[in-house]
Amino acid sequence: MLAVIDDYLFFEDLAPLVDFSKMKKAEIFDKYFEWKSWHHTSSQFNVTHFYGLNEGALEEDTRALTAEELEAQAEASRIEAEKKKKEEEDYKKLVEERERKEKEFEEKYGFKHDTFAALKLVHPELFENVRIAKKSGKPVYTFVYRGTEFNLREERLEDSTAYGFDAIKELGL
Repeated sequence: MLAVIDDYLFFEDLAPLVDFSKMKKAEIFDKYFEWKSWHHTSSQFNVTHFYGLNEGALEEDTRALTAEELEAQAEASRIEAEKKKKEEEDYKKLVEERERKEKEFEEKYGFKHDTFAALKLVHPELFENVRIAKKSGKPVYTFVYRGTEFNLREERLEDSTAYGFDAIKELGL
């Protein structure tokens, strides 16, 4: 309810004359909200009531912002927008750096950073249990990762994702 009131005050350029945050919820509802309409909301023809701001009651406990207050509000909005823009730019740089590291890793090792091949590179001790498949004669690794036992052929290590594993982070690249 307070968010609705705050939004209304902001968009109408009003300042409160009372501290809404110190009022009880029922008091705010009774004084500043009113029944607007109802609708049937199920196949049982239940009735749902809709409430909205009682703008007349709200305007009794508010005043228009002064020119200085409007200017300060605009400045605060500008500062917030600049902050958000900088955060977005910083995030974009982080994403670009991460993508660059992933590409470098893949070019250097020939497989992605989050595959079982990368896990084998960083933790070869997990891949010591190997057997030869009867039909293909190829090696099959049996290991436990994050509580799950895996049986993977050598050629599947490069294209199987080891969820939760990041060789770039583990190697400190």
